[in-house]
Amino acid sequence: MNTENASSLDKTLTGNTALGAIRLAASVAVLLALAAGYLASQYAYFSRDDNGANQATEWARFIDSPIVSWAALAVLIGSIALSLIPDRGEKP
Repeated sequence: MNTENASSLDKTLTGNTALGAIRLAASVAVLLALAAGYLASQYAYFSRDDNGANQATEWARFIDSPIVSWAALAVLIGSIALSLIPDRGEKP
């Protein structure tokens, strides 16, 4: 990796530019959402209701709802849009 690419990556990751800070914040938000979803899925699988059945089917029904699908689509489109916007001084 040459020094120009390394400094560009450093600026993006450390948020030395406004767009880099937005990209970093979006990346952290998506990472936290994925981790929270995974933890909720594990909790639903291992938790039991009063009858002794796990709650995985209820969780799966919730995840298959349209609001979750639309939220995932919004995150995907937003991520693509952020990747297509060139940073100041960055070649498109």
